[in-house]
Amino acid sequence: MYPKKAIKEASVTCLECGKSFTHGLTSEEYKAKNGYKMTQALICKALARERRTKMKDMKLWE
Repeated sequence: MYPKKAIKEASVTCLECGKSFTHGLTSEEYKAKNGYKMTQALICKALARERRTKMKDMKLWE
C-alpha cells in the first residue's frame, strides 16, 4: 500500500500490518519510515475536515 492511500475518509491504515496502530513507533518515526511529510497529520480525512471547520467557525484569529 502506498503512504498516500493509507489515509482514507474514515480511517488511517497502518503501513506495517494493515491495522490501526503504529507498532510502538512515535508519530515522527512512523512518518519518517513511511515517507510522510512531518507536517502530515495522522488522522483520517473526515476528522481533519471536521477540525478545520470547527477552527474556521471559532475564528480564533479575530
